[in-house]
Amino acid sequence: MERDSNKSLADLSVTEFLNSFSIPVVFGSISTAFFFSRFFRTDLPLSFYWLLPSTVWLIYTIDHLMDGLKLGESASALRHQIHYRYRKELKFICFLLVCINFPLAIITLPPHFLISGMLLSVFVLLYMFLIHRTKLSGKLWWKEVLIAFGVTYGMAILPGIPQSLQPDPAAVLLLLIFFGINLINLMIFSYFDHEMDRSDGFASSSSKYGVERLESIITRMLIITFALIAIWTFLVPHQRKLPVIMVLMVMLNVLGMIMFRKDLFKEDGKYRLWGDMIYLAPAIIWFILKDKPVF
Repeated sequence: MERDSNKSLADLSVTEFLNSFSIPVVFGSISTAFFFSRFFRTDLPLSFYWLLPSTVWLIYTIDHLMDGLKLGESASALRHQIHYRYRKELKFICFLLVCINFPLAIITLPPHFLISGMLLSVFVLLYMFLIHRTKLSGKLWWKEVLIAFGVTYGMAILPGIPQSLQPDPAAVLLLLIFFGINLINLMIFSYFDHEMDRSDGFASSSSKYGVERLESIITRMLIITFALIAIWTFLVPHQRKLPVIMVLMVMLNVLGMIMFRKDLFKEDGKYRLWGDMIYLAPAIIWFILKDKPVF
């Protein structure tokens, strides 16, 4: 169990720094959004590639700050300890980002983007209110479902909205698979964080089901998601099928490997680092395989 409230930024290892400030998922949001924009053939405004990752960092930071402020020095998780220790600096950076991003979004984003972004903002605010400002904070064990939806909306649906995203079966199935991958990832975090969440009074899927049953649920979800990828592979016609298949399989296999080698990935928070790093794969694989024929 993590518990070292005396650590400063200078004491953090690379993995601890990346995990504490959610760096991989911030850069991963750019990668994944780019992938889905290319798949759905949409042209994203250049400002989007600043607004999305900076907003993702803002959301994660505010969430960790509120947890850190609630728990103080007694927090079990290092990321909450660090956010509490540097709360003044982080609050200032968050305020600065809001002051920059709000007018930038108004000026540079098309109206349909603004409306979609506002809907996501309302969803995030409602989530924050439920988690941090109501008595449900210790009972909302299904919060992973809400977070997985928010990630799917921000990284996949939002980049696909401007032109090409239609409610056809192929698009819906692809988004369902991506949602499943997000949910599995979050449940894996809950699995490894079970003791810390219980110590700090946080509700999660592991607190609801217990680690043994949750492990079984994760395994079943990995199998179901793999089956959905197979269905998409063989039944959905698309001219750039190879990069899509490779992206989904790389993401899913990394998650499967984390559960297969639990003892290895439990050390030093590697499960969280690699779980967040799956979002870096989409753009890399797209660039490598976008012009390769398949089927």
